Amino acid sequence: MAEKKILRFSCPVCETRLRLASDIERFACLNCGTELEVAKEEGVARLVPSKLTTAQMTNAQQQLIEVNSALKSADDAYGVGCAVATMGIALGSCAFLGLSVFLQSQVLFFVTILVALVLLGGVLFMFITASSRNADPLIRQRDRLQQEVEQETENSDIAEDNLPNSHNGDSHETRPQGA
Repeated sequence: MAEKKILRFSCPVCETRLRLASDIERFACLNCGTELEVAKEEGVARLVPSKLTTAQMTNAQQQLIEVNSALKSADDAYGVGCAVATMGIALGSCAFLGLSVFLQSQVLFFVTILVALVLLGGVLFMFITASSRNADPLIRQRDRLQQEVEQETENSDIAEDNLPNSHNGDSHETRPQGA
């Protein structure tokens, strides 16, 4: 019997990390209760709110999902770029370290280590500054939308609490037996 493949996702609404079997196509988020579907495009699976859920969402909730998706894409792109640069530096350093051992040159060995550390520091600095510079507007927009969604939720809860209790003429009073 073949093992089921487990997929890892984040809820597009509340960002809770989720794990589910690859054969599941629709489910509800364990944290926020949003009905989600697994959308597969070009061999890549991602979670999207169901059509019914999307129809019931406010504009702010839909925008929040889009902003969270854009933030995740930006983080993924910077992560891949940083990984590629780091691998290139490591590969080049290994070649020069091998050459320094072959030539028995301590100077080349230490210069290679120093250059590699400086380059890695530069990659880290560029990663941090570039990713935060491009992500800051999205983070501010996400924070604003989260506040808006929370306010909408509070207003909705208050409105539901203020609805009059109607019994449609039914009386829930108990009458003593024999009266």
